[in-house]
Amino acid sequence: MLQLNKYLPLLAVVAFVLIVQQTDAKCDTCGTNGIACINETSFHICYGSNPDTKSVMTCPTGNICVRSSVKCAAKGMGLQPDCVREKSCGTCDGSKLFTCTSRKTYAMCNGTEVTDNGGVCPRNLICNSSGSQICVTECDLNGPIECDRDP
Repeated sequence: MLQLNKYLPLLAVVAFVLIVQQTDAKCDTCGTNGIACINETSFHICYGSNPDTKSVMTCPTGNICVRSSVKCAAKGMGLQPDCVREKSCGTCDGSKLFTCTSRKTYAMCNGTEVTDNGGVCPRNLICNSSGSQICVTECDLNGPIECDRDP
């Protein structure tokens, strides 16, 4: 027990650093560790301050994307994901025909209700219910990814 007390100040400093790094969390923004989290479990590698959007890296199962030195941390470590984007997943506001239910899936809207009719975007395409095409390349998005939930 005496030996553990010797390391408590060091553990407190490490925890503080991890918490401070978490407070500047933003989606699609390069961190000091060279990645830009794009959802809770995926990220782009950064070159300078620019994320390479041509490739998406995924954390191992059971890990979340964080901009600390570890890039991916186990969910049970008490850290929050650096990027959470599930606000508009699977919601119909009465003005659109489809809603994205994940990064690659969509469902038809009936007014403000989500129906069981939907589909899956082909490989290398993502859901975009705010444009004229429901499945587009990331370069053809009309803004940020609507629903970055993994399918």
